[in-house]
Amino acid sequence: VDCITLAGNGEPTLHPDLEDVILGVKALRDRYFPRAKVGILSDGTQAHRPKVFRALTLLDARYMKLDAGDEKTWRLIDKPLGDADWPRLLATLKQLPNIVLQSMFIQGTYDNTQYEHLNSWIDVVASIKPLSVQVYTVDRAPADSGVTKVPLERLEAIAALLTQRTGIPAEAYD
Repeated sequence: VDCITLAGNGEPTLHPDLEDVILGVKALRDRYFPRAKVGILSDGTQAHRPKVFRALTLLDARYMKLDAGDEKTWRLIDKPLGDADWPRLLATLKQLPNIVLQSMFIQGTYDNTQYEHLNSWIDVVASIKPLSVQVYTVDRAPADSGVTKVPLERLEAIAALLTQRTGIPAEAYD
């Protein structure tokens, strides 16, 4: 076991006792897998809440989702609910320590692989300064049947462009 990752069917930061969950998982990790990290997969929309932010800082690894470089594209792709706020999301991602960004690229109904989208995304990633970026595409049929998978070669080109322009390590996943 190299990383025990909190994820699930939904956003894990919505759990009302997230900090207690993290502390409990870390205690079990210390007992059974002391070399393993404890991490989370999150869309980041709740990270601005003080209790959630504090809980996130207790983790060894924070994998935060960022699929767009502008609010319009973010809303089209991620369809955030409630009080999700683009400027607040970006500000919070900049404050979280040692994050890894996970960025999904798609084509079809929406296409965030075009040059103008990539430019804004690269600028936003550069401003956040993550440890690294994981570039990926859809793995199973999405809710929108018009969305299609991006070929691995294109994902690798996107990752390389990000690294070339920012120095931030990026890796493509198919």
